[in-house]
Parts: sequence; structure tokens; C-alpha cells
Amino acid sequence: SKTAMWSKPLKMFSVQGSVCGVCAEAREEAGMKACRIAILGATGAVGRTMLQVLEEQTDWEIGEVRLLASPRSAGQTLLFKGQPLTLEAVTETSFEGMDVVLGAVENDLAKRWAPWIVKAGAVFVDNSSAFRLDTEVPLVIPQINPQDIQRHQGIIANPNCATILALMAVAPIYRRSRITRMSGRRKCRHRRNRSAPCIARRVPRRFPAVRAKHWDSSVRECTLLAGR
Repeated sequence: SKTAMWSKPLKMFSVQGSVCGVCAEAREEAGMKACRIAILGATGAVGRTMLQVLEEQTDWEIGEVRLLASPRSAGQTLLFKGQPLTLEAVTETSFEGMDVVLGAVENDLAKRWAPWIVKAGAVFVDNSSAFRLDTEVPLVIPQINPQDIQRHQGIIANPNCATILALMAVAPIYRRSRITRMSGRRKCRHRRNRSAPCIARRVPRRFPAVRAKHWDSSVRECTLLAGR
């Protein structure tokens, strides 16, 4: 479901009831138990669903929740566990005191704010594609390679929904018998013969879901995950 896809970054912190060490060590040193979380892009559909999933999860304790958005949304409120939380305009100092920042913004904003998040000592779990193909950033599907979280340097990326769906099905097979090649067939809604292969360069812009960049991105992400 869309809700499940939008909530996937949150699952990274809940493997066998623990926080996977993402911010646990820092909190233990400070004598703190609850994880302080900010949502960057809290007013969008993804950000609101992240807030909803945070409210529903019971695997780990949540401390402060900070909602960050554009200046035009500042001052508005969203409910969290029955209490109103006021939206703040995101600035360079918005991430101070946070353990984890969940990113629900577009690539350009993710890249703009990532350095400030890392500088503040928080872990940035990015839901955009800004860092997915960066070999220095762990690309994680928590049900498949949660151990890669441990090598983060302040940023963790998650794949797009097509990659996750494909690899959730393929991973159990891969563990038993190494898969060396994957191929697929894209269906074009503008063709009479819908089972015919889609030639990406000929797909009109009004059918963006079947254009090559989406498929190629998923293939590259699958390759990166397999190599890691």
C-alpha cells in the first residue's frame, strides 16, 4: 500500500524491537532513553503519513517530535497522540538536538539540508532519490539488509517503491541461489498490444510511469543492493 511505502524509513529503526544502533549509542551516552525525531517536509502526504506511523508504532520510545516545513506552513498545527504540534519553518539550526531526521522532501531540498542535519549530529533517513546511488551512503531495505545501517556517516537512503517490491520477492530466492541477471517487461498503456516491450525513447511524456528513467533507476538500485 502507499502508506506502507511512505512509512518504510521508519522501519529501519525497528528490527527485533531495537533501534539498530542508529542513534542508540549517542542517547545512552547522554543518559537518554527516548529518540528525538524531526520530520522534514511534514505537511506533505509523505510527511503526514510518517507522523501517523510514528504515532502507531510501539517498538521504541519517542521523545520530542519536531515538524519542519516551508515558511508558508509555519505556525500551523498537526495532531500527534492527541496533542497539537506546531510546524516550524526549516532553518540551518532546526536540526539541533535531534537524533533522527526523516526526509519527506524533493531531491534538491534533501541535498540542501543534508549537510546541516549531519553537522547537527542527527541521522538523516532520506526518502528521496538524492543519495540512492551514492556509494558512500547505505541504501537499505530493513527487511533485507538492515546491517548496512551500521556503516552510515550521517545519511541513510532507501530505494524507490518498485525496487523494494521487486527485491522483497527476490531476496529469499537470492539467499538460496545466487541470481546473476534480472530482466523485465514494461507495459505501455498507449500501445494496442500492451504486452509488447516498451521502447523508452518512444514513450510520450504523458506516460511518465513507463519511461526509462524510472525503470533504469530501479535496476541500478537493485544492482547496488546486491553488490552490498
